Amino acid sequence: MQASAIIRPALVTLLSIAALTAGGLASAQRAGNVEEQVFQSLSDRLKLTQDQEAQVRPYFDARNSRLKDIRNRLSPNSSRRSKSAALKQARAVQDDFDAQIKPILSDRQRKELEKFRQQVRARLQQEYEARTLTPLN
Repeated sequence: MQASAIIRPALVTLLSIAALTAGGLASAQRAGNVEEQVFQSLSDRLKLTQDQEAQVRPYFDARNSRLKDIRNRLSPNSSRRSKSAALKQARAVQDDFDAQIKPILSDRQRKELEKFRQQVRARLQQEYEARTLTPLN
């Protein structure tokens, strides 16, 4: 099996996590504001009640903090092994977050969250493929 067949899905997953946390999309100055926008978008999309927002918010913030720590330990020159380890850690953080919020969400909200994540993954996969398949002139 080619390395790209393994790395490509892993990269899409990592990009999905970064998009969901928005940390990779903003400078350090704006990260808090962007994360707030992401939380509001998530809340609006799932139609969270105020009580649910209050319950989900600490898990969301903790997840973002843990993912930032993982990203900050990486550099552009990090080895593939380091990047692979970071990806595994990021997946574990996301899995923890899911396990924490699932009991708070209704069945409809859980389905909507999964639908949203699939859409993000598909969009990121398309963007990744567009970047990697674009010929260099």
